[in-house]
Amino acid sequence: MRNKGDPRDPTGSREERGLAPGTRPERARRSPDPGTGRGAPPGAPPQPGPPAVASRTRWGLVLLIVAVGVCAAFQIGKVPPALTELQSSLGISLVVGGWVISTYSAVGSVCGIAMGAVGDRLGYRRTLLFGVSCIGAGSLLGSAAPGPGWLLASRALEGLGFILVVVSAPSLIFQIVRPSDLGIAFGLWSCFMPVGTSAMMLASPALLSLFGWRGVWACNGLLLLSAGAAFHYATRGLPGRGALRAAAPGRLWSNVRAVVSCPGPVLLAVSWSMYTTTYMVLMGFLPTLLMADGHTRAAAAALTAAAVAVNAAGALGGGWLLKHGAPRWGLMAFSGAVSGLCMVGIYSPGTAPWLRYGLCVLFSAVGGLQPAAVLGGAPHYAPTPTAVATTNGFINQCSYVGMVLGPPAAAALASASGGWHNTPWILSSGAAIWISSALLLRRVGPGTDATPRR
Repeated sequence: MRNKGDPRDPTGSREERGLAPGTRPERARRSPDPGTGRGAPPGAPPQPGPPAVASRTRWGLVLLIVAVGVCAAFQIGKVPPALTELQSSLGISLVVGGWVISTYSAVGSVCGIAMGAVGDRLGYRRTLLFGVSCIGAGSLLGSAAPGPGWLLASRALEGLGFILVVVSAPSLIFQIVRPSDLGIAFGLWSCFMPVGTSAMMLASPALLSLFGWRGVWACNGLLLLSAGAAFHYATRGLPGRGALRAAAPGRLWSNVRAVVSCPGPVLLAVSWSMYTTTYMVLMGFLPTLLMADGHTRAAAAALTAAAVAVNAAGALGGGWLLKHGAPRWGLMAFSGAVSGLCMVGIYSPGTAPWLRYGLCVLFSAVGGLQPAAVLGGAPHYAPTPTAVATTNGFINQCSYVGMVLGPPAAAALASASGGWHNTPWILSSGAAIWISSALLLRRVGPGTDATPRR
């Protein structure tokens, strides 16, 4: 029962009800629904709205997130230099050694989109922390491996943590960066893979001679756990799931269905998978090509690491171009065109060794535009605000399928044809799909984007 004099009491006088003479009682208004813009009834559950736009860029946190990604990428670069020692220590075959390398990516190829959906449910900060903990724990467990089975299981745990970091970090960056700075921020994030992989490949020979492979694994585990602790401390003030309301449990699979049926994420995923397949085939077998051209094993390893590192410069350049108005689809199409031309020159039998390596460096540098464009595109093209990590998971799952299947398929083709001369036609066909996806993306509008489409 309302008290007499309550402004909402229709039985009280106008003065008792707090109304000036000649005015009409104000009707109760429905608060606007941020998801639809329509009125929502009082007491209705909050609906997901557009992504929160940061008022300032927190560059310190951006660099910390990139540093966590670099530490995660160390786990990719630590295995190839240690493969010979792993074979002698654990008695594993070359095939099992190949699985030790590829298991890290194989996990993402199976459950990338599912881990993205988990990230949308748990919150991006919590998901990243859990992912870093999994990588650190997996590396520590691997350092104590008594045999190949234990080592493969620890690599699977590392791979699970890696995909959790990869799907959640871009979503976090999107929340803490002003729209005008997103290009530079995602350019920085795109550097984590080439920087981490090449740095560990270059440092591993010295580290292996000092600590052995078990010591390298243990040091990496401790490094990841320390990075996770630093991230936990530095991000205590970040809002949790409230900033973008997390997807309810029943909506996880609806998010997955929405992502795989939305043209923007599909085109980004197709383009990204073509790039990562080409990149893994070229960089994975580049030492073999260099040694066939007369380089020593040590020189081939150093030249390969340098070519990988150049990719980071391309990613930074891509971020700068996005910030200054370059269209996202244009960077993707240009990098795809350069990739297709480079593949023809690299794998042609008559190409001079110096030109072959120069084309590899050119591919890596210009190819760096692709991660800057694609990895920053998920928040723009996600079908709903609560499906950003799911979109990242889908994009990366497609890329991991290419990373796992591409090198074996290229090796099988080279073995069957007696050389690499047929490889460019396959990779150039992939570049054509890459370019086509970029051109189609031009016609696709953003999904949840709160910033201008690029």
